[in-house]
Amino acid sequence: MDLSKLRSRLQEITSSDNIDGHPLAIETLRVELPHTIRLVSLANPALPQNCFAWALALNHELAHWVGECHLPDLFAGSKFVQELIPSLVHVPDDCATEGDLVLYFDREVPTHAGLIKESEVISKWGRGHTYQHGQLEIPKATATPSDFIESRRAP
Repeated sequence: MDLSKLRSRLQEITSSDNIDGHPLAIETLRVELPHTIRLVSLANPALPQNCFAWALALNHELAHWVGECHLPDLFAGSKFVQELIPSLVHVPDDCATEGDLVLYFDREVPTHAGLIKESEVISKWGRGHTYQHGQLEIPKATATPSDFIESRRAP
């Protein structure tokens, strides 16, 4: 599999504002660039959530107001996640288990989040849909995973 090309094409697809067309475009891409990406759930336009709000299971009320007030960097964005990291337990890559939080970074700044499921990752792509995928089968702009963080607070 040409992972670099797959990630570039996923970036093109998910950059489109027509999120309803993403699942079909991703499925069609499988013919050209085989991948394991599967749609898990469709986005709920009445409840805007980004990947961080979804993976951290932020309550729906907070997620709603974050989206409504256009404050993703303040509450559920990279800055918010950076503040949370010290209170989470680090899990080495070979010890990550189902339900653990996986964070993707670009120059030490969190850019994407998901949850481990059956040795893959489930994540919400932007304000779009939720997919199950291989750890590196993500749009190019999300960088690469460098840390697994357990989804519970440090002792």
